[in-house]
Amino acid sequence: MEKPPKVGTIWNAKNLWDEFDYTHISLANTIHDSGQFLAWHRWYVRVLELAFQEECNYTGAFPYWDELKDQATAPLNESAVFDPVTGFGGDGDPNNHYCITYGPFSNVVLAMNASSNFAHDCISRQLNQTRFDQGKPY
Repeated sequence: MEKPPKVGTIWNAKNLWDEFDYTHISLANTIHDSGQFLAWHRWYVRVLELAFQEECNYTGAFPYWDELKDQATAPLNESAVFDPVTGFGGDGDPNNHYCITYGPFSNVVLAMNASSNFAHDCISRQLNQTRFDQGKPY
């Protein structure tokens, strides 16, 4: 989020992350409900991982979430992946637009959302155990 935009063609992109975010947002409705989802998403995550390594000097690999393991052992909100210290932070606050209020993504503001390039929205998360159990995006 501290790197300037690289492509330069996305309106109001303030940083490199905005360009990745815009790409994901603009294709989400097409990709997420199609047979190409898995292949496209693996490619997208790999490109994002390479950008973190090349642009941001990130030396690790992207974490992998074994969703089936979590589904079998604990409620979604107790998954290690959502731990506020070692994971991505927990569920969003229902009293604050489901903004993530603890963990590494708390208080992060994004410039893009599904309806605007001037969003200035928090990163939000609304975990849904029922949808998770049904294999649907939460």
